[in-house]
Amino acid sequence: MSANDRRARSLWAALAASLLVLTVGAPAAADEGPVGGPGEATIEVGDLGPDHKITCHINAVKPNYSGTTVTSVGYMSSCTPSTPETCRTETDLLRYYPGPGTWEVVASGKVNYSCPTPKRTSTAVLRDCEPNPVNWTYMTRTYGTIIHDGKPKVGHVDSSLLNVRCV
Repeated sequence: MSANDRRARSLWAALAASLLVLTVGAPAAADEGPVGGPGEATIEVGDLGPDHKITCHINAVKPNYSGTTVTSVGYMSSCTPSTPETCRTETDLLRYYPGPGTWEVVASGKVNYSCPTPKRTSTAVLRDCEPNPVNWTYMTRTYGTIIHDGKPKVGHVDSSLLNVRCV
């Protein structure tokens, strides 16, 4: 075998090893479990300057467990410097499934079309929480939509987590 053939084979072997490293890569990160949110966010609409910009605050409250019921509440607390033409608030109660690492909506609240103030709430209620020897993890997710100067803006916020074993 010539020196050129050996160099070519050596280069091909190095290339193959590099591809193997790129293909295999680092091990996948293990599911570290669910993560909750800050519970408060803002939605801002308006691009015609500061006089035409409105900022609204949406909130997601940590779910509450009582007996066999899990309740989540979300609301739009305030809009500044004025109220938009239209507001929409909706709240979902989500349950975490650790096997697939996914969230599922288990209850939805009624849509509230009122603009603040006072707080405009949406409540989602799960009755007959299923008994389980393992804790369930729940989270409130609140969606807010505002329309100002004919332009819609949508946002959502997640609450902190509730871990509970329904009985």
